[in-house]
Amino acid sequence: MLTTTPAVGWMRADKIANEESLNELIKAKNEVEILRREISELKPNSELSYSGDIADFDSTFSINFIVGDSNDYYGNETKHALSITWSELYHFLSPYIYKNVTTRDLFEKLTQKIDKENDVHHDCYTVIDESDLMTIELQFTALGLIDTKSPRWELTPRGVEKMLEVRIVK
Repeated sequence: MLTTTPAVGWMRADKIANEESLNELIKAKNEVEILRREISELKPNSELSYSGDIADFDSTFSINFIVGDSNDYYGNETKHALSITWSELYHFLSPYIYKNVTTRDLFEKLTQKIDKENDVHHDCYTVIDESDLMTIELQFTALGLIDTKSPRWELTPRGVEKMLEVRIVK
């Protein structure tokens, strides 16, 4: 009866693995574990698990800022807003992010862009609303384009691909 219907767990003596095959199995298991760790390290860490709707690249965003006269000691400042699409904003910022500039330098570049587009006089100063700067960071992070774990923003592989998509001359 044992030869026709062996019991659960029963094996023939000539089918039992030898020490060499067990060592190969352990080695393969260890290699799988190493590869799993490497894969998890390569995955972009900036992807948020956000299940709601998110603005697409063609949506506009308003960057609020104030302009003041550097020579005016009474602090007369005027409020302004720059309406820009996420695509235009990423088109402008992504090469600087790619070059690994500091967050401070990145926002300085954005201030210079605002000054240029709004003909801000060189005797004036511009201050971007800090919450808008945080929104830009969060939006790019939620889109999986940047990683902000360090003081410098870094493009994720997806971010590099998107930068090339919006920057390459076609």
